[in-house]
This record gives sequence, C-alpha cells and structure tokens, in this order.
Amino acid sequence: MTATAVAAADVTRFSGSAAEWDAFVRRQPHWTAFHLHAWRDVVAKVFGHRTPYLAARDPSGELAGVLPLVLVASPVFGRFLVSMPFVNYGGPLGSPDAVRALADEAVRLADREKVKLLELRSRTELPLDLPVSHRKITVVLDLPDTTEKLMKSFEAKLRSQVRRPAKEGIVVRFGRDQLPPFYGVFAQHMRDLGTPVQPRKLFTALAAAWDESTRETVHRREAAAAWRRSTTVQGWSIPESDATAAVRGELRLAVVLPPDQHSSSVAARLGRGAMPGYPITLAHLPALADRLQHPGPMPGADALARRLMTLPCHRHVIR
Repeated sequence: MTATAVAAADVTRFSGSAAEWDAFVRRQPHWTAFHLHAWRDVVAKVFGHRTPYLAARDPSGELAGVLPLVLVASPVFGRFLVSMPFVNYGGPLGSPDAVRALADEAVRLADREKVKLLELRSRTELPLDLPVSHRKITVVLDLPDTTEKLMKSFEAKLRSQVRRPAKEGIVVRFGRDQLPPFYGVFAQHMRDLGTPVQPRKLFTALAAAWDESTRETVHRREAAAAWRRSTTVQGWSIPESDATAAVRGELRLAVVLPPDQHSSSVAARLGRGAMPGYPITLAHLPALADRLQHPGPMPGADALARRLMTLPCHRHVIR
C-alpha cells in the first residue's frame, strides 16, 4: 500500500475535531460550505437526525478523504442516507482511493440501515460505479470583469428586470438582525411554490454557527474591494489565478506592480500589512507560465519577482 492508498478498513466514523475536518475540507478543490463540520451540529440540533460522518485515513493516520452523511428519518417518506440533505451539494472529498472507500462504506451503511435511497450530491464527477442521476443540474454563468459587460450580455427584458428594483429604491442589508424579515420573505416564497418551509430555528442555528466566520469573510471581501479600487488607480494588476482569493475569504490578495515600481518600497510606503513577495508558485503567474513549461534560463525572473506584493484583507484595512 502506498502512502496515499486507502483501503476499506481505513474508513471509520469521524471522531476528530471540527478544526481537523474543516482544514482538510478547505484544501480540497471542489469543497463547498455544506461540507464544513458546523452542518453536523446544526442538522442534529434542529432535526434530531443521526450524522454518521465518515473519514478515510492513510497509513500514517492523516485524513485522506471525508464524507458527511445524514440519516434522514421521516414518518411519511421513510429513511434516506444523504450527503447533504436540505442543500444542493455534498458527497465525498479526497483522493480517488479515499472517495471509493468512503462510497463503499456508505453503501454498506445504507444496507445496514435499510434506507430507501443513498444519495451523494456531488458537484463533480466521481470515480464510482454507482448510478448517476441528472434530475437536478447546476447552471453556471461566467462573470466578465465589469458590470457593464455583464449587463450587455443580458437580453433587454432581463436588463429591465434587473434595473427595476434599483429604480424602486430596493435596499439590501446583511446581518443576523435581518433574519426575521428574510424568513418572512422566504416562507411566503416557498408557500407560493407549494414547497414545505424549513423551520425558522434552522436559520437561527445556521446564523449562530456561522456568525463569526461570516462576519470575517465579509470584512475580507470589503477590504479586497477597497484594494481593487486602489489597484485600478495605481496601475497594479491582480493575476487571474488569484483573482478570487479574497472572495473565498483568504487573508491576502496578490498583486503585480508595474515595471517601474519595486515591491519593497511600495510595501513600506503603504504599511497596513502590505508585504513584498508572493503567496503562490511562479508557475501560476501568466507572465512566466509559458516559460516554465520549458527548462532553461529564465531572463527577467528576478526583475519580475521584485514586482510581486501581497495586500492584507483583514477587517482593519477598511477602518
């Protein structure tokens, strides 16, 4: 067995910490917020469902894969084993070997529990032999770099529908204090669709579970937006590979300075945590990507490295 191989015997119920689970989840390329450990406590507290979260570990004991599962028991509809219920996404994360081992254990668990359905709501194709359902799809719209380009891509009727709320003075607010008005609108909308409404205590529990992390992410996004306005004025650029870093809630935003600017002097002038250097490998830089595909000298690499800088996205930047 190699260091990354995972056998069925290496899959167990997860008994580690939420921090260990979440750290692993966030390292996976296709993770979602619904994979995070806080959902386990919310579902158990609000609905009383069992949450047999599974973990696959390599021979060294490190996590190689995780699978959040909820055993949904309904007196009307029966029993289901789902990853994840009430939301759009879930499914196993990890290496291909770990994903297969986790799915195998989920199938065995479904058989033992005599459930009517096992459903893994993965947003990506999985290396499994299980039947695939396409009764639900996700439609993704590529976003251009400006609002104007996005609006022009819409048909006239849709543009009118987008602009109408703004003309009528719509106000958008965020925060836990907005839970009552949000739930009122949500419940009415679900009723109009003929869909059962989830209890308000679900959203109260979610708000409590994500309160601090959500506030911090909002701070980081606002800070990143402030820096982006500044980069436009300064003539700085944000590499495409790092353009969504702050949106994901990361702590720093990377920029490339013009040829006549040096990151050390610019960082010293800016202060507020600006630092010379770059948080990712040079292979991700568009200016070097082509050259790194071929071995040999790289003229200009040192000069480019002196133009690399990161900017902090913590809450104090915008205060």
